[in-house]
Order: sequence, then C-alpha cells, then structure tokens
Amino acid sequence: MKSACSGLVMTAFLAIGGATWAQSASESASGKVFQSIDQRTIQAALWEENGQPMVARGTEAVNAAPSDAIRVTVRIFGTTGIREVTIPGGSKFLPPKGPNDTVVYLLSGHMTATLGDTVSELTPGDVLQKSGSAYNVYEFHEDSVIVEHYVPSP
Repeated sequence: MKSACSGLVMTAFLAIGGATWAQSASESASGKVFQSIDQRTIQAALWEENGQPMVARGTEAVNAAPSDAIRVTVRIFGTTGIREVTIPGGSKFLPPKGPNDTVVYLLSGHMTATLGDTVSELTPGDVLQKSGSAYNVYEFHEDSVIVEHYVPSP
C-alpha cells in the first residue's frame, strides 16, 4: 500500500456525479457558470518527507518526485476553488493543515477517513469536513474520485 502526505488541499461539497458539463462558460449579473471547458487539469505527487507532507505540481515537478510518491490527477474549475481529484486505490496520506476547513465529497470509490480519534468509512455520496488545524489520515481502498472545497473554520 502506498503512503504519502498531501500538501495538496482537496475540498468539496458540490456533487457533480452524473452532471453533464456544457461546452462553454457563461456569466450573468447573478453569477458565473464554470463548465468542463473552463477546467484545467494538472498532475500532482504526494509524499511524506521527514514527517512533513510534501506535494509536487506539474509534469516536471511530478517527474522529479520520489518514485514512491502517490500520483493524482487534479481538475480545477475556474477560480471557484473546487477541485476534482482522482486518487489511485491503495493510497494513504495526511491532508495538510491550513487556515480553513476542507469539505470533501466522495464521488466514486471507497475511503477511510481518520479525523482525530474518529474513523469513518465513506462510500459514494458521503461528505466529510476536515478541520484545517488538525492532521488527519485519508486511505483509499480502490481508485476514487473526490471533489473538495475550502470552507471557513467555525
């Protein structure tokens, strides 16, 4: 089983499962729609070094990451802060600490989240909120897709 720490923050409360994204973006006085064409995809590598979570983003940096680093694909939707992350099964990592909480929606796959002393199994459609100030552990038992987004800490 691979193990790594994530310097990549993943967040989500938007359930996009089954949604069909249109071909272009649109904006009105009421807001903006970020569609599939508006997203950009990056590769990232996650690992732990001297007890600290590490992340590399972009092809060159990912290629230079340790061979045992977890490789993930991240789709970023415009400036919304919403990310869709594809994670290989067998991956285990610590999501990073930060000033904000992170909401994670499990779109597909199966994962275990250890949030402090609480261990929870998640299946598609489940949501977790990770405290920004605490180290937690995510373990993915099969290829999985999460959608994540930062939220204000209480």
